[in-house]
Amino acid sequence: MLLIEAKRKSGTHTTINYALDQGREVFALPGNVDAPGSELPLILLNEGAHLCTCAQDILDTMEWAEAEKALEQASFLPEEEVTDPILKALSLEEKTVEELITETGLSAGALGTKLTLLEISGKIERRAGRTYALRRS
Repeated sequence: MLLIEAKRKSGTHTTINYALDQGREVFALPGNVDAPGSELPLILLNEGAHLCTCAQDILDTMEWAEAEKALEQASFLPEEEVTDPILKALSLEEKTVEELITETGLSAGALGTKLTLLEISGKIERRAGRTYALRRS
């Protein structure tokens, strides 16, 4: 949750408390110390909310930047040109997510992103028990 502006006594404070109770990350954008709308963000920053001055702050804290890089590097080349480590790992048999992490060396986040892209492109399919296999035509 990102809080940009709110007074101390507002419904936003209740929403923030619900987010914290659910284990959600809270980000706050600092404002002018004398502006009424900066009151709650500054209080939250003082109490441990994540400082947010740009979108990259959220990406870094949530570790989404790695997933974004995986999206940029995703390969949609014809089958014969693909050197994707996931497709190589699945070439002989279906594998679990844990086996794919071990064989490819990818982080869980990067692997999840690439698996989703490969599934959408129709190259692999998800099976029972969190396993993946090459899609056979």
